[in-house]
Amino acid sequence: MTAYAKHVPSGVIPATGVRTWGVPGAESWLKERVPLFFTPGGGSLALGALVIVSFLPVLWTGAPDGAVGTAWRAYPSTLLLAALPLWFRYLPGAAAVSATLIALESAAALAGRGTGAVRTRFGLGLVCLAALWTLAGALLRLRARRRQGERALAAAGTARFPVPGPLPDGHRRRGLPAVLFGALLCFVGGGILLDGLVRDVGAHGAALGYDAVGQQWFAAPFLVLGATLLGRGASAGRAARRLRDAFVPAVVVGVRSSRSGHHWLYPDADEMAGRPLIAFRARGVDTRPEVRMLAGGPTAGAGRATHDVDARGEPFEAVLYGVPREGAEVVLEYAVHGDRGYSISSCLTAAVLLPRRRHGLDAWVPAGVSYRESTARIKARAEERRREQARSRAEKDRERRDGRTNETAGGCGGSSGGSGCGGDGGCGGCGCG
Repeated sequence: MTAYAKHVPSGVIPATGVRTWGVPGAESWLKERVPLFFTPGGGSLALGALVIVSFLPVLWTGAPDGAVGTAWRAYPSTLLLAALPLWFRYLPGAAAVSATLIALESAAALAGRGTGAVRTRFGLGLVCLAALWTLAGALLRLRARRRQGERALAAAGTARFPVPGPLPDGHRRRGLPAVLFGALLCFVGGGILLDGLVRDVGAHGAALGYDAVGQQWFAAPFLVLGATLLGRGASAGRAARRLRDAFVPAVVVGVRSSRSGHHWLYPDADEMAGRPLIAFRARGVDTRPEVRMLAGGPTAGAGRATHDVDARGEPFEAVLYGVPREGAEVVLEYAVHGDRGYSISSCLTAAVLLPRRRHGLDAWVPAGVSYRESTARIKARAEERRREQARSRAEKDRERRDGRTNETAGGCGGSSGGSGCGGDGGCGGCGCG
């Protein structure tokens, strides 16, 4: 377990202009969150179910009578509709634009087919409803990001600072794996789609047109997933570059770990009234240990201010660089005790803030003492009690063995023949009975 220092030693927090986030500012930040049914997790699941239901009437209707070849005009809209749940979760900006286009097209088609099949009109109505719901949720999420950024900047003040370095490797490569894998999926899906398009164009003029619906359906998952990964990777890489290429605000926060492995930001490491704000999950490549030495020697961290704490039990202090809001990249600098407790060094963690709501953290009380030392004392006392109990049991076993030995050796003469004092099995007149 990492021995996080409760407070960072001098030299980690910039000398001037850095504030603590504080409970009042954090509470105003929390009020800017979107409603629960528009959150990325729950909202995307509800939207996915709505999109699936909206596809069914269209599939039942089938192609128009007399159609020759493959219908390509509606395919882009179908791809955008299929991508809406993923884009609503990870790319709200793209989801807003796509939802607007789908809503306009479905509304125009619905107005032009007022006397069409009931199933077709019902399917178009569901598509329009899903697009409008997506548009409302995506706009609310973008508004919440902007308002949370404004609240965070107001809490940080006007001072700006360079991001400390060297930054972790994960920050430097942020978004690159997603971009590469997304490009590969788009290339595969585009190849499948191109094959169907070429065959369909080559069959024009024939009595029986080529049916490329199979290629369309097979290419759709590759294109949807690939486009999502491309957009997510590009936005993550842009957020990382924006953080390290300019001076950014800084604020002192508390950080606490949950059982799920997520770390949660708190408005303060000392104020127990503060609530968890937003979470991040850092991989090994997102953290750079021992960036610089802060204190050394046997007395390092001996004071109350820098003692090590259990991060699951209470928050530790860190300096946050960046604007805390959903999807933003931030850098945290905090202090960690060495393995032997003779040194304190600073560590850097770069991570993307997640729109997670459920934290599973309860109220906390400051321990005020070193967690490792108190744990070692508890283990030492438990070991001493175990040894004392073992000695007590050994003493009792020895006493029982001695008692059985005395009983075996006692009697009227100790004769092995059992004749006792009189030699005939009784005590006779020897005086012992």
